[in-house]
Amino acid sequence: MKRNAKEWIWRIAFGLAFLGLLASELCRSLMVERLSDGETVYMILSRASGALVGLLLMLRLSYGACLKHPWRTPWRAYLVSLPCWLVVINNFPWLGVLRGDIVLTATPAELTLYVLLCVCVACFEEILFRGAIFLMVLEHRRKSTWQIFWSLILSSAIFGAVHMVNLLMGAGLLATLLQIGYSFLIGGMCSVMLIYTRNMYLCIALHAVYNFGGGFVPAVADGTLWDTPTVVITAVLGVLVAAYVIGAVFKIRREHTDALYPKKEKAEKTQEEIPC
Repeated sequence: MKRNAKEWIWRIAFGLAFLGLLASELCRSLMVERLSDGETVYMILSRASGALVGLLLMLRLSYGACLKHPWRTPWRAYLVSLPCWLVVINNFPWLGVLRGDIVLTATPAELTLYVLLCVCVACFEEILFRGAIFLMVLEHRRKSTWQIFWSLILSSAIFGAVHMVNLLMGAGLLATLLQIGYSFLIGGMCSVMLIYTRNMYLCIALHAVYNFGGGFVPAVADGTLWDTPTVVITAVLGVLVAAYVIGAVFKIRREHTDALYPKKEKAEKTQEEIPC
């Protein structure tokens, strides 16, 4: 009876979350028409609903280990993420802001909505693509380093390919291709961090800060985004951190990935211990 009650609770919660996602999509044109920041409000509501759908899917698949007790993660595991923060923080146009070439134009309310948007998008994408899709791919492909590597590539490619939908939203081809490339790289980076730290909140934080810097101009500021020093620094950091992340992939051990599936590992060991 207890199991049946949990099953019904999950079904109701999943249904309500999905209805919330559907409602936000159906009401998009109305929000854009009636509200001055209607597109931003739509994005916040739809991504928040999508994050809830992804969260319920994670729990359904028993992938909740990376949502529990982040303070218990060994501090050495967090050190692995430090180089990745260089890329994330560099995504903000620091040079332009410091020189005065980029000026904040948003009101406090608009800036608050933008920050909330960055967090909601990060929650949605990390929970669904890293917490559900990546862990589904990795679960059955983690017996060797190469299997782990190709699991990362496959899930990151799926994440990048999903951004092709931006073409239908009116984005240009070049901008869409650049976003696909960035999405592939950030997806792979966050996947590696998830394996090492088993902390979904760290992945969300990385992604949210990355989004904030990447959309700062023109979302809430005006000015020249790219100049020669910015391009050079971004390229050098990108290559160095990409090499670091690839090296980190080939240092992953089976126990790192097994820790993401504690319930399933425990069930398998119990099954092995049962005498025939």
